[in-house]
Amino acid sequence: MGFINWANSIVKKFTIIDVFLIELSSLAFGVLLVALVPSLMKINIWWIVAAVILLAIKPLYTALKK
Repeated sequence: MGFINWANSIVKKFTIIDVFLIELSSLAFGVLLVALVPSLMKINIWWIVAAVILLAIKPLYTALKK
């Protein structure tokens, strides 16, 4: 079994609460990163907006294509 198949088998077991907790932990990691590296706050907001959009394209496409 390849890595992708293994990861898909794990993800299929997640409930909505598991996904929500993963999202919250990612948010907390971002806050921790900014607390540890304050110079990240000086990044232009439009670079962050562009990164969010680029990172969201594939998951949104996958979710909405069927």
